[in-house]
Parts: sequence; C-alpha cells; structure tokens
Amino acid sequence: MTNLIRVERKIVVRDASEPVSMARSGKEWFKQKPLPANSLVRRPCYRTMRFCQCILLAIVTLGSGCNNQSGNNESMPTVAGTDAESGQQKSSLPTQTVYDAKQAYNRGDNKLAQEIARQILVRDPDNLDANLVVVALAVRRSEPTSAAEMLMQLAETHPEKKIFLQAQAAGLFDQGGDWQRAIEIMAQIVQRHPDQMDMRRSLAGLLNSRGFRFDANEHLRFLAGRISLTPRELIALINPLLTWESFPSKPDINDTELVARSGTLNVVAALRANGDVRDALNLLDKSELLRSGHPAAIAMRGWLLSLNQDFEALTSWAAGTNNDCQRYPAYWLGLGNLMLHLQKPSAVQ
Repeated sequence: MTNLIRVERKIVVRDASEPVSMARSGKEWFKQKPLPANSLVRRPCYRTMRFCQCILLAIVTLGSGCNNQSGNNESMPTVAGTDAESGQQKSSLPTQTVYDAKQAYNRGDNKLAQEIARQILVRDPDNLDANLVVVALAVRRSEPTSAAEMLMQLAETHPEKKIFLQAQAAGLFDQGGDWQRAIEIMAQIVQRHPDQMDMRRSLAGLLNSRGFRFDANEHLRFLAGRISLTPRELIALINPLLTWESFPSKPDINDTELVARSGTLNVVAALRANGDVRDALNLLDKSELLRSGHPAAIAMRGWLLSLNQDFEALTSWAAGTNNDCQRYPAYWLGLGNLMLHLQKPSAVQ
C-alpha cells in the first residue's frame, strides 16, 4: 500500500542569529502528567539563553540610577517598576542598605552581598529588592531551579509584580531542565493575561523548542493578526510538521543528551522528514513522553505507523486513542492512511 498521506521531506535549517519565540500548552496533561524531573537532563540551548537574557535584564543586571562615589553607574537586581532603595546613595550609617548589597554584587563580592541581603531580610522579610539580590546570587551560583522557586514565592507576596516574577521563574525552570513546569507557568500567565503578547510569544517559542508545533502555532496564529512575526515563526505557521530545531546531520537516537536538549518530538520530526521513519518510531516508542500519554506523542505515533505501513499496529493504535489526540494533525494523517488501507476513502473525506 503506497498511496499514503505524506508531507514534503525537508528539514528547515535555521539561522542561529534569528530571534526565537516561545508559547502556551494550555492542556491539562502538563499539569496532571509531568515527566520525571530526571527524564530530560539537558544543557541550556539558544532558546534558553535568549529567554534567560530577559531574566538577567530584570533580575541580575544591576539597575540604573545608583551612582557610586567614583561616579560610575552600576546596577542591581530589580523588576520593572521596583524602586525601593534603588536610587539611594551609599549610607554612612552602620545599617547597610540594598544599595550596599548591590555594590557588593557588582564587585563580585558574593559573600558580602549575601550577608547584607540577609540582614535586610531579617528586618524586612518582604523587601523585594533584597530578595532579588538573593535570587541573582543563586543564578550566579548556577542554581536556576532554586532561584526560580524563590521567584515563585515572591510572586505570591508581591502580586503587583506577579506576572513578571512568574515569567522570569519559568525561564529559570527551563534553564534548569524542568521545561514542563516552565510551560505550565507560562500557560497560566497567558490564560490570565491573553493580551500579553510577549508572554504568549515566549510560550509559543517554548512549545516549539520541545517539538509541540501545533500547540505553539495556536499562539502564533493569535499573534499574527496583532504583531509582526519573524520569518522563522511564519515558516512554522506554513508547515507545522517540520522540525523547529536544525540538525547538521542525522540525529542519533541513542544520543540522550541531544534528544533531551532538542526535544523528542523535534528529533522525531527531523528523522521523519529525512525518511528515517523506523528510527523516528523507535525513538518515540522509548520516550517518556509517549509512556506518559501525551496526546501529541500518541498522535505522532499513529502517523509514523502509517508511514511505516505497519497497519496491524496502526489498527490497534486507532482503537486505543482518546479525544485529546484529535486536535493534532498527525492523528488525522495516521487515521486517514488507515482508512485508505482499509479501502474506505469516504471515511478519509
């Protein structure tokens, strides 16, 4: 049976200098069926680094308006709109201020910055600037998850800054390898603030980076009528079945670091686009994503089975899917190929 539904076999090669977008899942799977924290241990990629640049601008980059005695402008961890003590001149009093902690941080004196911030927080536990010094120090120590947890706590005690603090926490969770939590946080932000275009774009890019192309494109379509999209985002809209990540050569399905870093579904898409359907199917079948029952992975498996012309397994797959899979194009491609095999063209239509 060769009359199968296919798409163009091609891998999109991206320019590493292109800006990356990000996105919402909005699906209960991310909340109810998170993957084990150790299932995808990966190093930060370009997408993560770009998002973390935004975090560092708001948290680690030291704020403006603080002039030291030498006349140099130095900055400190801050969130947009937070100005508590940020412009204060260095105090000559024994009690040290957030400004002193900021200057110690700028000089690289982490121990002193930590001690000053601790003393301030003993007096004023809810001091946002002092807490952000502690967050910045955690980031500097390469403890993104710890920093993210602190930001989530601050978001509850500072509701006026909640959206920004949570978005920054999401970026740090992603940097630490917990992309499921990052997606969940960003999805909640977008649900509460649907007109926050930057947040929606960040969610779309995050989803794309893990290979959830259809979920990401839901947000890109929303953005397309309101803001300008990058060429990469437009290409993603035109062909949502192509891989978001680029690979210089055929991905090795046994390279766990590569798969974790690039996202299982991105590697699967690259293999499928190059005609390596069996490798794509083997990788997907062994993935935690499929074992956890993610509907996007289940839908993709059906399409791969149809391309591999394994119609016995495809029939079993069709009988075991649920309604959540039906939102994904791969589900209908797999089911359509099954109906063609069963010589039921009217069912395909």
